Amino acid sequence: MSVYNKLLENEYPIGDEPISSCDYSFVEGIMAHIYVTTGETKVGIEGGRLTIKNRDETIRTVPKQTVESITVFGNAVLSTQCIQFCLTNGISVSFFSGKGKYFGRLESTAHHKVEILEQQIDVFRDNQFCLELCKRIISAKIRNQEVVLRRYAKDHTDKLEMLIKDMKIYRDKAEIADGVERLLGYEGMAARTYFEALSEIIELDFKFNGRSRRPPRDPFNSMLSLGYTLLMYEIYPKVENEGMSPYYAVLHKTYANHPALVSDLMEEWRSVIVDSTVLSLVQGHEIKPEHFEYADDSQGVFLTKEGLSKFINKFEKTMNRTSRYLLYDQAERTMRKSIQEQCRRMRIAIANEDVNEYAPVIIR
Repeated sequence: MSVYNKLLENEYPIGDEPISSCDYSFVEGIMAHIYVTTGETKVGIEGGRLTIKNRDETIRTVPKQTVESITVFGNAVLSTQCIQFCLTNGISVSFFSGKGKYFGRLESTAHHKVEILEQQIDVFRDNQFCLELCKRIISAKIRNQEVVLRRYAKDHTDKLEMLIKDMKIYRDKAEIADGVERLLGYEGMAARTYFEALSEIIELDFKFNGRSRRPPRDPFNSMLSLGYTLLMYEIYPKVENEGMSPYYAVLHKTYANHPALVSDLMEEWRSVIVDSTVLSLVQGHEIKPEHFEYADDSQGVFLTKEGLSKFINKFEKTMNRTSRYLLYDQAERTMRKSIQEQCRRMRIAIANEDVNEYAPVIIR
C-alpha cells in the first residue's frame, strides 16, 4: 500500500484557506460519496462506521461498508485507521485546498494488473485503432455540446444557429479525419465555437471571453475548472480499478503527471455533466456573482464558501441523475455508474483489440 501524492498543477486557483461550511454526505443507492469541507475536522473509523467529527463533536456517521469515495477540501484530517481502511478497500480519497486546488490522492497498489497494462500499451500503438477510437470520442463530444446549447438557449438567435451549424460542420469533418492531428484541429475549432455560443446564451452577469485556465479569470470559467477537476478524479479511480494505466492514452499526449487516458474518457462527459451543472446553476439563478471572489493578485476567480457549497450540491445531483444514454443496453444508470461502465467497456475494447466494443455516450 502507498500514499501516492501527485501534486499536479490544477486549473483552479491556488489557495490554502480552509472552508468552514458544513460537511456533505451524498448517497447513491446504498453507496456514500463523502465531501468534507469543514476545517479542523477529523474523519475516522469507529467500529463499523466512518465518523466525521469537529472538535470532538460527531457531525455525521456513515456505515463504513457503504463508503465509495471521500473528497477533502481544506484542513480536515484522516485517522491512520481510516487511511488503512480506504487503502484496503480501494476507496477513492482526493485532497483539495480550501480554494479548490488539487493536491493528490490516496492510492492503493493492490489493483495493478500487468497483463492489462501490456494489452493497453500494445493496442494504443495501433494507429488505426487509436484513430477510430479518437474519432468516436470527439464526434460524441461535439454532438453533446450541440445538444447542451439547444437545451439551455432561451432564444435561438441567428448567431447561435450559425455557431451550432459550424459545430456540426466540424463534427462531420472530424468523423472522416485521416489522422489524429487533423482530428484535434477540428476539435479545437469546435471548442472555440462552442464557448463563443455558451457566452451568447448565459445570463449577462456571467458573460465571458472564451475559456481561461490556470487561473480562471471569471466566475463561469471558475466553475468549469472546478467541475472538470472533480470529474477527472471521479474517472481516475475507475480507470485504475479496471487495471488500466491512467497515464497512457490515445487522444491526449502523455507528459509528466498528466493522467492522459482519464482526459480521453472525460471528453464525452464534459458538457453532459460539468457544463450542464454550471448552466443549470447560472440560468436557474441558483448562483450569483456574490458567490465568487478574486485572488489577492486579482488574477484568479474562485468560489466563496457558500458558492462552493452550492456547486458541490448541484454537481452531486447531476452525478446521481439517471438516464439511458449508454448504447449497450437500455438499463437506467446514474451518471456515476455510466462512467464506471464506460471504463469497463474501454478495458474490454483493449482486451479484444476491437474498437467497436466502445461506444461513447451521446445525449439526446
